[in-house]
Amino acid sequence: MNKKLLTLLGVIIGLILIAIPLVLTNPKLDDYEEKLPKEFSSVEAKKESVVYKEYGVISCYIATKQISSSNVERISYLGIGGQILSADKGATRFIANTLVWAESLLKGTWITISLTITSVITGIFLSVFLALGKMSEALGDYEKALKYDTGNKDVRLYALCRRGTLYRELKDYKSAIQDFSDAIKINNQDMYTYYYHGLSYAGISNYELALSDFQKAKNLGMENMHDIIEECQRFIE
Repeated sequence: MNKKLLTLLGVIIGLILIAIPLVLTNPKLDDYEEKLPKEFSSVEAKKESVVYKEYGVISCYIATKQISSSNVERISYLGIGGQILSADKGATRFIANTLVWAESLLKGTWITISLTITSVITGIFLSVFLALGKMSEALGDYEKALKYDTGNKDVRLYALCRRGTLYRELKDYKSAIQDFSDAIKINNQDMYTYYYHGLSYAGISNYELALSDFQKAKNLGMENMHDIIEECQRFIE
């Protein structure tokens, strides 16, 4: 066992040995109530409350009495290391108030985090559903355009390419390949059609045909094809 690990272990054991007596001697509820001044305990009040929080080596006690609508008396104590300290002002009051509100603040923080995460996840799902709904609607429009073909090749070419793009975004690569193949039959000189045709083949891991399409797209003038062609070649090899 190395020296650093032994040192760390020694520190941990030391802290535990220090913490044990602090926990055992930490003031309890009865200790605080015995500490209350008799004049405070004997006062009759319309309303009174006691807050006691204990966190292992430290604790706090706050007693409040409402004598009248304009007269409220409060006594606060902070307990640590077997000692009960007055916490009616200064740093001890701040620490006591922090201990009282710590649990609520932590709960509020976790609630806020949970609500934020839930909202984000819900937003993502809604966005996906809306996007899918719009895609389905668009697919329907392109299918209608292809169904009621007027013989206009430009209209048919556009509808096939757009529908093929949507199929590819939905990861329906086989349908996308079919649409881009039909588009190439209409016009075999469009570099973008070959490019997306190749991406669709890559989607089903047919890198030989994808490479062929990418090379055709490059030959027709598409720039920046070097990297994607090299990547296809690596998969083939």
